[in-house]
Amino acid sequence: MKRFSFIMALPLVMLVAGCAGGKEPAAVGKGSVVLECSVAGGVDALTRAETKLLPDGSVPDKDDLKLVVSNAEGGVVKSYGRAADYDAPLFWTGDYTFEFSYGDADGEGPGKAWFYRSQPLTIVARKEMTQTVTVKLANSLYSLVLTDWFKNYYDEYSLVITTGSGYAHTFAGSKSEPLTETPVFVRAGTKLYMSGTAVKTNGVEVAFSNTEICPGTAACSWHTVTADLSGIGDGSLAIRLEGDDELVNVPVEIELNPDPKED
Repeated sequence: MKRFSFIMALPLVMLVAGCAGGKEPAAVGKGSVVLECSVAGGVDALTRAETKLLPDGSVPDKDDLKLVVSNAEGGVVKSYGRAADYDAPLFWTGDYTFEFSYGDADGEGPGKAWFYRSQPLTIVARKEMTQTVTVKLANSLYSLVLTDWFKNYYDEYSLVITTGSGYAHTFAGSKSEPLTETPVFVRAGTKLYMSGTAVKTNGVEVAFSNTEICPGTAACSWHTVTADLSGIGDGSLAIRLEGDDELVNVPVEIELNPDPKED
């Protein structure tokens, strides 16, 4: 009888010893999540309740997104250079943050799209859950449009839009080589300033004072900056930002060539 009792108790002792040794029983207290990810190819157009498609080549494939998984303390648990490599591994029960990104958060310029999504998830033991995630543009973009009045008044023009971080993009054109729309990506929440020069039809060259035209760009939005003339007499610019009813006047600072050209 004693021998029988000893044999029956042996597995219990081994089990207790195994737990005391700190070894994690496989899959106990763990769960997983299957990610169904997509990338939004549109942004807010601001003037109307509609979506405007992003420029060709600026929207990444969902498999090319970077994925970082962090625990509740902020420690990185898993990191993937491409989301395509994520294979729904087991995680211990608890709260996690799944961060999806593509591009450079601080990058500004044509083609500098920045996509980002932070998704909190709670892992439940012995359960496989499915989470749908849509990653959207996290920075902003703008483009410059000139009215016919502006283009008929100036033979040549070079307009510079500068962001709050100092990135400057020049839009140059003339009657013989009209300006083409070039979308420029910038940080969300940045100010925009405009300055530049232009040549009137009479040959007089003028300069425009550096003026704030946008107090802060909106994330996941496309701002259209329209340059018009505020008055035919002085040739100063009237800037309208899409989604804003107020005009911003960019005054003429000086006349660089006060003598009109001779025919």
